[in-house]
Amino acid sequence: MNSDFFKLKSMKAELRLSQSLKAEAESLGFDLFGIAAAEYLEEDLFRMEKWLASGYNSGMKYLEKNNDKRFNPSQLVKGARSVIVVGLNYYTSYSPTGGKPVFSRYSLGTDYHIVLGEKMKSLNNYLGELVPGTESRAFVDTAPVKENVWASRAGLGWIGRNSLVINRKFGSYFFLGTIITTAELDYNEYTAEDHCGNCRECIDACPNGSIGESRTINTSGCISYLTIEHRGKFEESVNLGRNVFGCDICQEVCPWNRKAKISAIAEFAPIPEILGYSFDMWNAIDETDFNRIFNNSPVQRTGFKGFKRNLSGLVK
Repeated sequence: MNSDFFKLKSMKAELRLSQSLKAEAESLGFDLFGIAAAEYLEEDLFRMEKWLASGYNSGMKYLEKNNDKRFNPSQLVKGARSVIVVGLNYYTSYSPTGGKPVFSRYSLGTDYHIVLGEKMKSLNNYLGELVPGTESRAFVDTAPVKENVWASRAGLGWIGRNSLVINRKFGSYFFLGTIITTAELDYNEYTAEDHCGNCRECIDACPNGSIGESRTINTSGCISYLTIEHRGKFEESVNLGRNVFGCDICQEVCPWNRKAKISAIAEFAPIPEILGYSFDMWNAIDETDFNRIFNNSPVQRTGFKGFKRNLSGLVK
């Protein structure tokens, strides 16, 4: 009897903590919030190892390291019990016309590492105030954390055929942040339910056929990989279209993004040059211009030389 009483009391305390965290996340501007138990996800690790063995990571050799940590939170935070996952909508209305180079929507404004990082820090600090003595770490691409898997586990959505997490309300245009903590919390119910059905829109629309039937991406032809991570020249067979940095084609055709909502985060609005510059104007910029225009922008990742290389590979 006493055992049941204390168990129920503990469950109620965990629920209150989780509700308080969710309310704080909403006040910080997050659109999605969920919590998963910090378990070792052995099956997901096996799937990634199979993907790596196929060479689908191309030049991203860093993905071959620390895979035990990607699916085992206790390797990042000793004694981890919970994985908090938040989502921040970044969708903005953007339709480049007149032959302008195309930028992925995630790169139109301020680097999400900056915007999301500050909010994650605040949420993590709040968690520390709620549960004194707890150990927790917040991540925004700052450690080997498989965000899409944990987001699915935390109930934010399902992993679509293009490997992105899709939410019924927000589609797939949202950034993910995680907090791994020793705090015991109330967990969202995990379901492997898939709402893609028989849809093949993303598979059929990918210009280089990079999206596989089994939710695998062969990055060797993925425009996002090629224009951001790839170093060196492009193969002649590669088709970039007008995509100069990143690619949203698989998201644009996804039926779940047809009612995407405009983000309330002002920092994600497109910088003026992206909206106004023609192909010739971009081609005329020098490195000083590049650094000025893309200060605090994700486009900095490719560097000036990479950006110029991407421009040379576009279809005008």
